[in-house]
Amino acid sequence: MKIYINGCSHSTSYAWPQLGSHRVSWPFYVHFELNKNHHNISFDDLFDSSIVEHLYGYKKKYWLNQPPFLQYSVPNLYEKEFNNFIDNKRKDIDYFISDAADGKGNDAIFYETWNRLQDLEDKGELPDFCIVQWSGHSRTSLTAFEDSARYSEIPDYYKNIYGNDTDEFNNAVIGRHTDNKEGSWVLHLKTNVFYSTPFDKLNQTPDFSQLIIEPYASFRTLNHMIILQEYLESKNIDYVYVNYFRMEEDVQKYKRFNKLNLNKFVTHPESEHPLFDAWLDYIQKGKYFGKKMRMAEDEAGHPNINGKKLLCLRTLEKANELYDFNHKISKLKQSDKLI
Repeated sequence: MKIYINGCSHSTSYAWPQLGSHRVSWPFYVHFELNKNHHNISFDDLFDSSIVEHLYGYKKKYWLNQPPFLQYSVPNLYEKEFNNFIDNKRKDIDYFISDAADGKGNDAIFYETWNRLQDLEDKGELPDFCIVQWSGHSRTSLTAFEDSARYSEIPDYYKNIYGNDTDEFNNAVIGRHTDNKEGSWVLHLKTNVFYSTPFDKLNQTPDFSQLIIEPYASFRTLNHMIILQEYLESKNIDYVYVNYFRMEEDVQKYKRFNKLNLNKFVTHPESEHPLFDAWLDYIQKGKYFGKKMRMAEDEAGHPNINGKKLLCLRTLEKANELYDFNHKISKLKQSDKLI
């Protein structure tokens, strides 16, 4: 089953064996579960490290995780890498393409999903299943008003691919720093587009904040959700939405609210509403059917292994409900623990 995913850091995969990175998203878990005929790994044995180790065995890739900022810094190379992947990927395993990225807002998730799906349609490679994880509603993509902030960060690994003999890439590099967590170099590429979040230094002063404020932020997301919903359905692509950040309830006042198909949302076990009982609070609280369980790996609510497996299971449940995928999860549903 061909799977496409977009979202923010709560769904980001950097499954690059070349980087030694073990950061694998829960949608990658979904891929492994829905493509068991190619991956002999049980659900109990699914971990970031086991998935990356499994990927080492493939010289020809079937997964694509491009740093999205490449499309704004070196667009020709971004397109070239995508084309090379489609032309040379393994033919015996359905692809997993993730455009999820740290800091991404819902405008970028909407635009970049729409663009990527059109590129895939041009190649005759539309996905069978699409997972869209919606992010913080105030986040936005824009041009920073400070020149010093007009750069993006990507792993130094990409310099080995493009930088040695490509002027376009080398001309975009304006610096680099050491990633203390990963112990590797990170390149700074000049760009006029960046993802703006409440954590950016540019947004700490209200007089100069470049964020979108509520309730318009949620109304804008609502429109993105509806437009993308109609596009996906027009292409007969099976899909689910995951609303990670709570939406403002004022959106119910708008006439267009009723056009959104709330049944397409993957909700957590104790959710009363797919938009107003979002995943972030649930993951941070760490409750699972009334039992306390750690599901976040940090204060920002990024899921740990328990959170990833729960998101995976709930996505499979919703996919079975909507599209009759016939994935066997009944035994896992009855379990009172995830690992």
